[in-house]
Amino acid sequence: MNAPHSEFLCHARGNCPRLCSGQSAPAALARELERGDLLFRSGDNAGALFVVRSGAVKTCRLGEDGSEQILGFYLPGEIVGFDAITQGRYVADAMALKATQLCRIACQPAASASGDGSLLPERLMTGFGQEVQRLQNLLVLERCSAEQRLARFLLQMADKQARLGRSSRYVSLPMARGDIGRFLHLATETVSRMFTRLAGLGWIRIEGSGVEILDAAALAGSRPQPALRRDRPALPQAA
Repeated sequence: MNAPHSEFLCHARGNCPRLCSGQSAPAALARELERGDLLFRSGDNAGALFVVRSGAVKTCRLGEDGSEQILGFYLPGEIVGFDAITQGRYVADAMALKATQLCRIACQPAASASGDGSLLPERLMTGFGQEVQRLQNLLVLERCSAEQRLARFLLQMADKQARLGRSSRYVSLPMARGDIGRFLHLATETVSRMFTRLAGLGWIRIEGSGVEILDAAALAGSRPQPALRRDRPALPQAA
């Protein structure tokens, strides 16, 4: 159901005005989704950006083997659908992880949005920067151990909350363990085991659907434990 945009209720009110135009702010309408509802599908024509007001959204697509690949998670204040600017089509599905409200803001592709050659608005560039950072984080995670992947994921989620002016100590995790695993390219069982391990080390405390970060420095410096060294039998010496 669409409803007039309310800045009073909107966690993302700083992102909404003039996202795609340096002159006048387009009308922003609220989209309301329930858990599992699709915001858009891969391949749909993209004519809008969406700012998450409340709830959470994941973007995903099918891999070559037919399995779901999760590309990112978006919390209140973050912008979903940058494909609208760069490609004119969405390249992934976007699905609500829980009851979610979003502001839909009409936007033209970058190739036609600024015929006068003017720069994109500052807020939109900030959003682009966050999207680039998200992609860089994915590349870094590929080179990490299972423990490092989860530790860095939790710190990244804490950083998201800090940018919204919220506490970075308690991290809300609206996604399922399986979603975290698909995002980090880990089995669900491995994710659960790593949560237990980090809690056992005293670095986090698991609370309901989230975690409390007890030692951010330890998470940031998380390293795989060295493998036990097994002495090999000595080779016989030559006579």
